[in-house]
Amino acid sequence: MAAVPNVMIEIRNDLISDDNGQVIWAKRLAEMLERALKLVTQQEKA
Repeated sequence: MAAVPNVMIEIRNDLISDDNGQVIWAKRLAEMLERALKLVTQQEKA
């Protein structure tokens, strides 16, 4: 069976307790996940 890329992310509740914190972390995660997806996709094509 092939290895399946995976990740576990934990964010402290106090960092996402208000709308501003949620927006900040959503943007951070989106950027990181987009980069990770590109790398995984490139590796699969190689």
